[in-house]
Amino acid sequence: MLVLQEVMKSVQEAEKDAQKLNEQAKKQSAKIIEDAYRQAETIRHQLKEAALKDADRAMQEAVREEEARAETFDNELRQEVDMLKEQAMKKENEVIEAVISLLA
Repeated sequence: MLVLQEVMKSVQEAEKDAQKLNEQAKKQSAKIIEDAYRQAETIRHQLKEAALKDADRAMQEAVREEEARAETFDNELRQEVDMLKEQAMKKENEVIEAVISLLA
């Protein structure tokens, strides 16, 4: 009977130890899960920031391209205006010469 009591006591102690280990494992699991969520949130935030930076860079590039196109268009218009002014001055001179030759 004494041996049986010792075995029972040993089993009870083993059960208590197993229960403690189980509780510790649950706590560790909860901590690991919490850390994983925290890391996932950090990564999500970093990805969001990276996406915003990429979008900002793309927008700035698009603005630079549009500014370059606008400047090119502006230069082309200025050249055309200068050419039209020159043609108008030539026509004006031709008209003046024609009027002078008719008056002479």
